Amino acid sequence: MQHRDSPQRACPAGFSTLKKTVRPSEQNRPDVRVRREEWAENAAGIDLGRFVFLDESGAKTNLTPLYGRIKQGRRLYDSAPCGRWKTTTMIASIRLDGSSAPMVLDGACDGVSFRAYVDQVLVPSLRPGDIVVMVQPWRSQSRRGSGSH
Repeated sequence: MQHRDSPQRACPAGFSTLKKTVRPSEQNRPDVRVRREEWAENAAGIDLGRFVFLDESGAKTNLTPLYGRIKQGRRLYDSAPCGRWKTTTMIASIRLDGSSAPMVLDGACDGVSFRAYVDQVLVPSLRPGDIVVMVQPWRSQSRRGSGSH
């Protein structure tokens, strides 16, 4: 069975054309491989219920495509939301039992907003012994918000 976005190419028997799973090339370095193996050994005995994963996601109302297709020599028209474009950001944590600590921001997440989330939403939801894992470290614009104070 081919994925709908797969190029239609003939494959040798027993093979199929599928989208690649791309991983960071740093994982191929020997020092990183050793550290990952050490982490896996140390994590093997940890209760998975202690992990709290933290992530951020956003939506913009200005995601109207700026380009389209039309016959040469003609102008392409489209419509978009009234020019009052906004960004909405959601930060949340999730654990094995599904509980989470969500916060929605009107705008992008900066260091001050992230720190407010940690202090006012995340920390009160934590239990003794929890391990917080940030899926993507924030590149904050605030030294205080980046945890470097």
